[in-house]
Amino acid sequence: NNSALAAAYRWEVFDSTLQSLLFSSTAEEPNYELPAVPGTYPVWLYVNSAHGCSDSVLHYLTVNDEFTLYIPTSFSPDNDGINDLWFPVMGSLKSDKYQLDIYNRWGELIFSSKDPGEGWNGSYMGESVKPDVYAFKLRYSPEGQSETQDVFGRINLLK
Repeated sequence: NNSALAAAYRWEVFDSTLQSLLFSSTAEEPNYELPAVPGTYPVWLYVNSAHGCSDSVLHYLTVNDEFTLYIPTSFSPDNDGINDLWFPVMGSLKSDKYQLDIYNRWGELIFSSKDPGEGWNGSYMGESVKPDVYAFKLRYSPEGQSETQDVFGRINLLK
């Protein structure tokens, strides 16, 4: 609210179809939590001055799907069928906006993938790597968002 000399306010928030009024308030700075349902919600502000002047502004607020990201800190590629692959667990994302790179302690790229379904099995050039701490860089873009996100971290490879 950047209104100057306003004496009266009316806020209105509608559903994404403009069919239902979800919230209305005459407070200068009301608090309202948008529904957790993805969509675009129009928010109107109507103001009146003490001299009878009026104005309004419309903004659209977008609620995106909740995006989940879990990145394991360790794995044990010992072929026992438990934690043999390391990969981030993610919600819906744009498959053309995914890149996973894993580096050894000297900064050498030892694994790279553009496939979100492909995990690292703890090998480099066909040979198992030693138990150690490895660095990763993950670049992704959640479905419905245009910007990419970068995540950096470490992986403990245990045997």
